[in-house]
Amino acid sequence: MAVKCEQCGHEHSEWVPRARLNERAEEVATLTAARDEALAKAALADRLPDLEAQLTAARQDVGLVRLGLDDEGIQVARTLYQALPDDKRPDDLASWVTSDAAPRAVKAYIPAPPAQTPAPAPMDAPKPAPAPGAPPGTAGLSTQTPSAGATIGARDIDKMSDAEYEA
Repeated sequence: MAVKCEQCGHEHSEWVPRARLNERAEEVATLTAARDEALAKAALADRLPDLEAQLTAARQDVGLVRLGLDDEGIQVARTLYQALPDDKRPDDLASWVTSDAAPRAVKAYIPAPPAQTPAPAPMDAPKPAPAPGAPPGTAGLSTQTPSAGATIGARDIDKMSDAEYEA
């Protein structure tokens, strides 16, 4: 399309109207963005299996850490787990480690459960008031001497009155 310039008076044969130029520039930008998005998706699609494998490994690590395995134990467990044939490999690594099917080499890394603390001793019954005329601090003490052959412990001796001790 030939157009005559108003300022210089020259006739321009390959002149393109600004609106048409803007329209084409928009088309190019849209197509470029679509191409870049498609390339990014293709790159992600190529990386997807690796990312899924990393996610699975991270989930397995969490399960093994919850069991108390350290880094070395996790490596040993993962190595032995991967060595299993595909058809005999369980779905969950952590449950395999705790199962009877896991080798001793893996079970050695599972820490022993913490020792249970013993239950607190029951509270002693309140001591009766001392007998009238008894020395202070002798409430609840027996005035009977132990029978022959009875074993007397340190606590028993501490609770004795002087008279019981002499007897």
